[in-house]
Amino acid sequence: MTMNPKVSIIIANWNGEAILENCLRSIFECTKQVSFEVIVVDDASTDRSVELIRTKLPNVLVIENQKNIGYAAANNRALAVARGDYLLLLNNDTILQNDAVGVMATYLDEHQDVGVCGGTLLNLDGSLQHSFGNFPSLKVELVGLLSLHRFYRRTYSPALGVIPYNIQRPIEVEMIVGADLMIRATLARELGLYDEAFDAYFEDSDLCFRVRKKGFKVVYLPEPKITHLYSYTFEKLDKVEAQRLSRKVRYMASGYKRFCKKHYSYWWVLVALRCLTQLRLWLQHALKAMLTRAPKSRQLSAEYRTAFWALISS
Repeated sequence: MTMNPKVSIIIANWNGEAILENCLRSIFECTKQVSFEVIVVDDASTDRSVELIRTKLPNVLVIENQKNIGYAAANNRALAVARGDYLLLLNNDTILQNDAVGVMATYLDEHQDVGVCGGTLLNLDGSLQHSFGNFPSLKVELVGLLSLHRFYRRTYSPALGVIPYNIQRPIEVEMIVGADLMIRATLARELGLYDEAFDAYFEDSDLCFRVRKKGFKVVYLPEPKITHLYSYTFEKLDKVEAQRLSRKVRYMASGYKRFCKKHYSYWWVLVALRCLTQLRLWLQHALKAMLTRAPKSRQLSAEYRTAFWALISS
């Protein structure tokens, strides 16, 4: 009789042939402490992702979608076959640097009041990447609008950014970035895992919000280390950089607005404050670009302009 694995590692993939093998091999090379299975849900890729897995890593279970159903729905499809006590939702553009899976699973074993945990995401150069954050709130939006982050170091922007300082021990947070989110399987099934109404972005915030409403904690662990290439799938969508950024920013704005509408009766206040922040940053960087002709300022101005109009129109 085959024992069920401790962890089911779920990877949603769309045209990730160039990066998927490194991700999968890092799992098998680094995971030592716990038993695991790997499930790749291929979301109607047009490249050779599925052939690559079946040829080079035949012990990986592949679920093939006949049509593209989106990131959230692709992850949810794995629920029907996952056998682990814990589910690790892992992006296909990640590379494990240590036994991150074992560390996270052991932490959940030892802390029954924790429903979700996640590790440290790193950029390719080893610098820290955004790994956790806050839910949208009046405090977060006012801090962003008035540029008060230096006075509220614990108020991490819900927009993707950089962790403001090194953390040496596990801490309770509001949300874990979905690139490496581990959740109890029983809890995932009770909640239905991701809300498929989210196209991309904020589906992880929504899941963590519901986990906390159930009375479980969400915890960031500094020890697990995972390199995250970040937005690889979105880079595949458009060849032109401006188009890629525009698409990503629109998805983020749409996800933010959907999250606020779902969870807050005063959602329009949060969206209005976020619009004012985007408008301020748009004008600030536009003026800087005009005075200095700095390419980075022009890029940021375009991003904030797109975010502003996406919030207005979505």
